Amino acid sequence: PSPNATLYPICEMRWGDARLPAEARLTAIDLGVFATSVYEPSEAKVWHQIKTSFEGTPLAEGMELESIAPHGQIGKWAVVRIPAAKLRVVAVAGTHTFLDALADADLWATVKVMQTFSKFTSLLEFLPSATVNRLVGSVALRRWMNEPPLWAPVENAAAKAKKDSQAEGFKTVITGHSLGGGLSQILGAHLDLQVLGWSPVGIGYSLDRFGITRKSVFETSVVVKPDFDIVPEIDLQLGFTQRIPCAVRSKDPVACHGIFTSNCEFYCLCGDVRGRDMGPVCDALHEGYDWCPSNVHIPDDRAPEDQSSTHNITK
Repeated sequence: PSPNATLYPICEMRWGDARLPAEARLTAIDLGVFATSVYEPSEAKVWHQIKTSFEGTPLAEGMELESIAPHGQIGKWAVVRIPAAKLRVVAVAGTHTFLDALADADLWATVKVMQTFSKFTSLLEFLPSATVNRLVGSVALRRWMNEPPLWAPVENAAAKAKKDSQAEGFKTVITGHSLGGGLSQILGAHLDLQVLGWSPVGIGYSLDRFGITRKSVFETSVVVKPDFDIVPEIDLQLGFTQRIPCAVRSKDPVACHGIFTSNCEFYCLCGDVRGRDMGPVCDALHEGYDWCPSNVHIPDDRAPEDQSSTHNITK
């Protein structure tokens, strides 16, 4: 970013132990690496993408992939231990299998139907939010059948990560994209853990169904919401929301929903404190379109002699 650039508030945010220096805590771009990598189909590929993206940075020392769910698991997750940051990151994948699509429908179809109906009748404008939450909560088939919620396996994994972190004096952070972002907000509210959700489904009309409160979401969740992205429009966002433009030339909702599109926007405006060069990946993603008018891919606070040491974040 140029010295006179106006930065997004999220550029200055850090996740992790507040007692550590800022460089030992994670940025939005750092967390974006985990939220992207967990989509990879195999454990080896997930770890390769994470390892490559942090190679040469202080955070890489001792970093390990502690656990990972099978690729077909609803709300597939990975837990990464980062000793240099005294932190564990729980990353939750979005919709990538047919079962995930069914989970989306199970958890949010009722709200989406009500929102669609409300376009013609202003239903959600007239009904108190508490009434809407009770209506949505009443249509929970798994609860009627005394079955555990769909997010139970990933919540158990996150609870274990939190317990392990507390035993070491570490913190735990959750991040996820799309469906994974929605599930991350549920987990954060249940477990009192900080969350960064990328283009997540909302949860504001489904508080009763998910067993959470508005206050618990206010205290734990940060949301990235790109323009033209229709997924975050489902339900209602309650967390601190960082709105960003979509730099994709076509303004295609699918492209605007992509997590790399958001990360490239942050790279353009925030720079990367780790000195990674995301320029080639972002150039390829935007197919030659001038996605970053300043055309600056290296943070200004890095000395010129350090610029030759940049390494790429892989896609």
